[in-house]
Amino acid sequence: MDQVEKVYDVLNTLDIEYDIIHHDAVFTVADVKKSKLDFEAVGCKNLFLKDNKGKNHFLVIVEYEKNVDLDRLGVQNGWGRLGFASERRLMTYLGLTHGSVSPFGIINNEDCSVKVVVDECLLSAKKLSFHPNVNTVTVVLSSDDLVKFLKSRDNEVHFVTIPSKL
Repeated sequence: MDQVEKVYDVLNTLDIEYDIIHHDAVFTVADVKKSKLDFEAVGCKNLFLKDNKGKNHFLVIVEYEKNVDLDRLGVQNGWGRLGFASERRLMTYLGLTHGSVSPFGIINNEDCSVKVVVDECLLSAKKLSFHPNVNTVTVVLSSDDLVKFLKSRDNEVHFVTIPSKL
């Protein structure tokens, strides 16, 4: 079963309603803006991070235009200094490549070692959009259904205020 079908299978099993939008590949927020894709949902970006010792990994979910202050995020939550994980780690822990990172990547995190960190302001959004682990499709679902999906997995999930860079 391919990445997309795995995501749809999990969402269907959980009775989560979602819309699907096919499009050209987008790797960055800038690509999304250039393509003028409109999902009628809050666009999200997903950052795959590690602590400074490389022992803990984090999937951070924020609104796509937010410029995250990684130093403050790590300190305010007791995780230490955070930085971007390598493409190799991304593949090892989430089975994903650059440009396809999404909350659905935790489906591939069999040991549930990746901590998921959600900017709590996303919880008030009616609809959110994410790639289903490939960057040529976008899935739109409710914020409640994102929470339902996250709670269905065994990964540690944190809903926090994610600081922006000034």
